[in-house]
This record gives sequence, structure tokens and C-alpha cells, in this order.
Amino acid sequence: MEQEQLSILDFLRILRKRKRIFFLLCIPALIGSIVGCLLMDKIYQADAVISYTPRDNKVGLGTLGGDLPDILSPFGVSPPSDIGEIIRLLKSRSMAEEVIENKHLLKVFFEDEKPLLPTLLPFLKTKPATMWDGIRYMADRFDVEYDTKTKTIEISFEFNDPEVAAQVVQEYIDVLNKRIKGNTITDAQNVIKSLKEELSDTDDIYLREKIYQMLASQIQEITFAESQKYLNFEVIDPPRVPDKKIKPKRRLIVAVSFMAALFFSVLIIFFLEHIERLRNLSRPTKASAPKTR
Repeated sequence: MEQEQLSILDFLRILRKRKRIFFLLCIPALIGSIVGCLLMDKIYQADAVISYTPRDNKVGLGTLGGDLPDILSPFGVSPPSDIGEIIRLLKSRSMAEEVIENKHLLKVFFEDEKPLLPTLLPFLKTKPATMWDGIRYMADRFDVEYDTKTKTIEISFEFNDPEVAAQVVQEYIDVLNKRIKGNTITDAQNVIKSLKEELSDTDDIYLREKIYQMLASQIQEITFAESQKYLNFEVIDPPRVPDKKIKPKRRLIVAVSFMAALFFSVLIIFFLEHIERLRNLSRPTKASAPKTR
């Protein structure tokens, strides 16, 4: 017990002896972390939750009956039917490019970013941001997650302007809806065109009746697609302008910085103390004077 108390006292003595190192490391680290956190931009995250349920509009040969020409076999509108396909579409470069172009986001993303060197040396010209820069910027801040339990897709985007973050998420939803509608209508129009060509080449009454049924089905599909606000998916939680930032977590940054500086300062103190003890042990001891009789 006495040895433990002595070791604790020695520990406190060493820290007190070299307290200057503690102040030289911990105090600047604390001040620097606070200043750095204050200079960091506030980052807001806007998100939305959608549920995708594609309509099955395929017209199979079994429902028509009889032997039909092979040209009729692929007829039917085929919107994306796989959740994975929708997620890949949301993460695609082409959709990011369309969102950036629609909202003119290159100026929004890069108008406030001024490199230090060209600012100090005005004669150095910086290249304007390109679409590739915008796509990479979007990829770092845009995220898509699929919840297997609720079977919903969450879309989120992080930016220092909460209104812009919400607008980007809404634009992704609008572009997704536009593409699904466009693909559905285009497929139906192609089917109608092929069916009309087949109709002009056949005189079979039974076959012509089935083709008319398929034509009516495709026209109905086009009408349905044009009348719906969102086709094949539902926006469960629309994007809202966030009121609280998600980054930076200033308290955590300051606490971690201070603890790291404290730990590093203690290591340096004990290292210097160890070096000093080794030097003291290596010094030669003075020889004692000879005794006189």
C-alpha cells in the first residue's frame, strides 16, 4: 500500500515538475480545436423516403390464347421492376448530371470555394468547375439506402445550405419519376406502332381482335402514366428543409483533441523523465577521499 501511494506521489511530482509541457501541448490543442470548429461550415442533411411498387402490365400470350406471330411475344410495357435497378438508377452518373443541369448546381457547389494559392497570387488562373467535378462532389454527399424490413428507399443529401439540400433531394425524386414515366410511355408507344403494323398485315379476325385488345391496353397505360403524379412509387416522407446541422460535432471534436493532446503530453513527460534518470545513472560517482590515520 505504501509503495502504491509512493508511486502515485511520484507520478504527481513528475507531472508537476514538467507542467510546462502539459500547458504547451494541451492548451494550444484545446484553443486550436475550438477555433477550427468555429470555422467549419455547418452541414445539413435533407432526406426523403419512397416506396416503389411497379405495376405489372405485361400481356402474355397465354392470356390471349391461340397461336400468335412471334412479333407479338415481347409486347408489353416493362418499367423497372427491381428495387436494385431503381437504386442503381439513383446512384448513376447520368441522373446526377441531369440533376446538376436542371438546378444549375455547379455554381452553387463551387462558387464559394476559392483556393488559397490563386487568392495570394492573382495572376494564377483556376480552371472552372466541370461536370465531372460536380458528379464527384455529388457522389461524396448523396446517399441511397434500402430498408429490407420496410422495403423503402431513403434518399439523402448533405450540404451547407439546408434549402439547397432539400431541393436536391426533391429534384432526384422528380427526375426518377420523369424517367420512369418516359420509359413507360416510350415503350407503350413502340408497342402501339408495332401492333398497328401487324394489324395492317393480317386479315385474321380473331388475331385482329386480340391486337385491338393489346392496343387498348397500351393506350390505357399511356393515359394512366400521364395522369399520375408519381408513377409506380409513393413518396412516404417528402424532403423538408432541415433545421439542425449534422456536422460538425463540435463538442466531440474538442473533447477528442484535448484527450489526444493530454495523452501525448503525458507520454512526452515520462519519456523525458526516463531520459533524465538514465543520464543520472550514467554519471560517474565521485571517489571518496582516503582516510588519514
